[in-house]
Amino acid sequence: MLAAAEEDAKARGVKGMVAWMRASWFLRHGYRRADRRGIAALVWKPFARDAEPPRWPPSTGRRPEPVAGKVLVTGCVNGWCPAQNLAFERARRAAERFGDLVEVRRVDTSDRDTLLAWGESDALFVDGKRIRNGPPPSQAKLDRIVSDGYGGSGASATRARDGAARRRGPAALALPLPLARRPPARQGEGMTEPPRRDFEASYRDGAPPWDVGAPQPEIVRLADEGEIVGDVLDVGCGTGENALYLAGLGRRVMGIDAAPTAIARAREKAAARGLGVPFLVADALDLAKLRRRFETVIDCGLFHTFDPGQRRAYAHSLCEALSPGGTLHLLCFSDEEPPGPGPHRIAESDIRDAFRSIFALTRIRTGRFESKLHPAGARAWVATLVRI
Repeated sequence: MLAAAEEDAKARGVKGMVAWMRASWFLRHGYRRADRRGIAALVWKPFARDAEPPRWPPSTGRRPEPVAGKVLVTGCVNGWCPAQNLAFERARRAAERFGDLVEVRRVDTSDRDTLLAWGESDALFVDGKRIRNGPPPSQAKLDRIVSDGYGGSGASATRARDGAARRRGPAALALPLPLARRPPARQGEGMTEPPRRDFEASYRDGAPPWDVGAPQPEIVRLADEGEIVGDVLDVGCGTGENALYLAGLGRRVMGIDAAPTAIARAREKAAARGLGVPFLVADALDLAKLRRRFETVIDCGLFHTFDPGQRRAYAHSLCEALSPGGTLHLLCFSDEEPPGPGPHRIAESDIRDAFRSIFALTRIRTGRFESKLHPAGARAWVATLVRI
């Protein structure tokens, strides 16, 4: 592949090729050292006699100017580096929880003049302090860093906390800092306990209405269309019918659910069918604890159980389990389904709002969700989203 790339570059009249990742590998393939910045080595292979060796942009030592009354998150991003894109996206998500008390700025270093002005192609700063971003910090670490910036001793942090306290009233001043800096939930949102205890009770009482003893036809259709690829996570798997169906097709699948009784039944089914599918009791709002990435996630009837205030947190949690560019397939009740027993009825706008700027909605169509309470199937959305 390298030889083909070099021949293509020569055909285009390029005078040389440059690399800066896995430098030792390139050195073994005829490349030379050209420049170094810290541990980052720049290597190249000239194709023409008049080719000049590349250099890192000169360091300017520039730091973002503070913003009065706010904590400032700044990312120098050129767009071509997936690791930096991921670090900046995680920092942006961490800042979201503080609303307008934290400002996020993106510096486009794909522009040459901007690159030279900053002397950095990829960098991340919180209140002027550079954050090491290789490899990309985890979401949890960036949550802490932004939170510490908000809770720090700097003038901008102090003004931000004072502003937050004035908005929330005197009671906030008496709270321990981690609680005082948490934005208040809007009335009617995020105030209810997740319904996993009810799910557990439903499984203990027998087979709940959504446990139809077979994979959902919409999941079968997606698999037939070749839409479910790579390692797969079935989040909210119940007793495992969807996951076991996919495993039977040769997919590598993991299933998780918050209800221990459901997971116990899924494991029994897997053993009886001779399928090595791992089923785990886990929290869908804390998927980072899985410490694993998947190419595809299927959500068959979980999203529509969350209250509006929980949906955004769920979207962020999915990012901890999906590889960049990975796909989420979502099956949920539609707002076209008449009111009655069952989960929340979801509008298309609810899906867009929950995943906005985190996932790209690439396809949405109407479908059916099979249930014992809906003999013809409940009206549903089948949405495909790609993690940005």
